[in-house]
Amino acid sequence: MPKKPIDVAAAAAFVIGLLFLAFIAGFFDGKNKYAFYPQLKAMEQTTRGLYNAYLDKPDYIAPGRPGTPAQPQARILDRSRVAPGATLVVGYTMTGFKAWLVDIDGRKLHEWSILFSQAFPKPEHLMWQARDTVIAWMGAHLFPNGDLLFNFQDNNFPFGSGLVKIDKDSRIVWKLARNTHHDLVVQPDGTIWVPSQHYRPEGIPEFPNMMPWYYEDTILKVSPDGQVLDEISVLKALQNHQGLLSVTYQKPLDIEAEDPLHLNGAEPLPAEWADRFPGLKAGDLLVSMRNVNAIAVIDPETRQAKRVYTGPFVRQHDADYLPNGHFMVYDNLGGDPACGRTRLLELDPADMSIVWKYDGCKDGGFRSVDRGMQDVLSNGNIITVDAHEGLVREITHDPEPKLVWEYVNVIGEEDGKPMVGMITYAARIPEEQLTFLGH
Repeated sequence: MPKKPIDVAAAAAFVIGLLFLAFIAGFFDGKNKYAFYPQLKAMEQTTRGLYNAYLDKPDYIAPGRPGTPAQPQARILDRSRVAPGATLVVGYTMTGFKAWLVDIDGRKLHEWSILFSQAFPKPEHLMWQARDTVIAWMGAHLFPNGDLLFNFQDNNFPFGSGLVKIDKDSRIVWKLARNTHHDLVVQPDGTIWVPSQHYRPEGIPEFPNMMPWYYEDTILKVSPDGQVLDEISVLKALQNHQGLLSVTYQKPLDIEAEDPLHLNGAEPLPAEWADRFPGLKAGDLLVSMRNVNAIAVIDPETRQAKRVYTGPFVRQHDADYLPNGHFMVYDNLGGDPACGRTRLLELDPADMSIVWKYDGCKDGGFRSVDRGMQDVLSNGNIITVDAHEGLVREITHDPEPKLVWEYVNVIGEEDGKPMVGMITYAARIPEEQLTFLGH
């Protein structure tokens, strides 16, 4: 059924009433699973859905840091060391999320724009639909002909909201009405790997001690034309590693977290790098699970985790294979609080020791409580985002990293001060891969 907008004041009163009833009833009933426990969980789910859809205030806009310009701007600190090409930026604007290309000097070359309601006018894969302006774009892949692939997510219920491919004029090529979210990977043959989820109001048999409702995280293998070829349950892949979930155990072994793993990426090991990762093989999926502060390698054939790693990272995103046999991780909260706590880490999988890091201390800090990504560029530099600061940064991979390029997404001002829009993704696209621009 189409999701109809409702009066915000009426929604607020209704949600507050439900929250009050759920709290009172839950206080007496929930922990001990008395007769009304299933109904309470259903009430909680409905309340969360309404809150996310109509009342939640997104954190997509923030004041700019000191020195932020009045307009979007690129800052070149060392032109000789900037990787060639244009930068794809996915971020928030005053009219919602969009994607755009900028050159090294910050000039806009192209833009893509589509609302969630335009892509999914009847989103049967959702229980509650949010306002278009609070639904984010996450992950992206730009094709040489100008087609753009990305995920919708956030504030809907479930929050994974669908995979969409649009052309250079923002017309829909195809769409996948599944609860996909976060990052995505397009392999050389066009195959797509993308995180997804299932809302499990009754739980799943393999985890009898987990108290539903909760999300079951999965990985979808998708064909170049948008057909699901396979689906791997990340939760089930961890059946032999259930201790990962112990941080949320209640008495005696019940797990109450509705989002036990929070999968935010799945990357297949390239065949040309496979011999650099002992015990792994081409196609093994490196996954990042924020809510248990862990990354893992899942064999897509056995559908089981063959390696599980914890380390010096906290609430991490975007675990990547590197061609030198190491991993790179976007560590959201494991760094020095004086520098913002966020950092990039290169890790040796043999012992998860830190081989290299960037914490942005010399560059005004690096502070992304959630979200985040990085990518290694053609010249060895790294492009990364400071999501809530509205920043894209390019840094060198030297022992002492150097900031060589930066872009800030200024979207307006408030009380005379610049405001920035969140950036969720950035990529440097070589000029030869931008054939749709007519160069």
